[in-house]
Amino acid sequence: GLTGTNEANRKKWGEPTTVQDIASIFVKYLNREIESLPWSEAPLTGEANAIKDNLIQLNKRGLLTINSQPAVDGVKSSHPIHGWGPSNGYVYQKAYLELLVPASIFAEMVKRIEDKPTLTYYAVTKDGELKTNAPSDGPNAVTW
Repeated sequence: GLTGTNEANRKKWGEPTTVQDIASIFVKYLNREIESLPWSEAPLTGEANAIKDNLIQLNKRGLLTINSQPAVDGVKSSHPIHGWGPSNGYVYQKAYLELLVPASIFAEMVKRIEDKPTLTYYAVTKDGELKTNAPSDGPNAVTW
């Protein structure tokens, strides 16, 4: 559950009633005006800086971004933001984005993604139906 009192949480996040209200909370988080979201007590990491402006624009348009990572092409494992793993290694990662999409624009979004053969998507509708254009013959690693 949420930490803090109901009163403290209302002060922190308000009482959103519309998608735009929720989007405003996401934008405040991306701008580091608030340090956490109701489902994540972690502050935004430096990794988001490379794509922050794009994330803000998506959220302002009602596409609520819930997880993402920028592409990284061979940075040292000791890199202060993107590095991880054993020393003297290199990090590669695909960009990815998880977001909540209104049902009213879902079909158009899928069409636009499918027009770009280098993009893959996994989508689950509110009814639990999985839609994807990814091949089913193996994993789809995003970081290695």
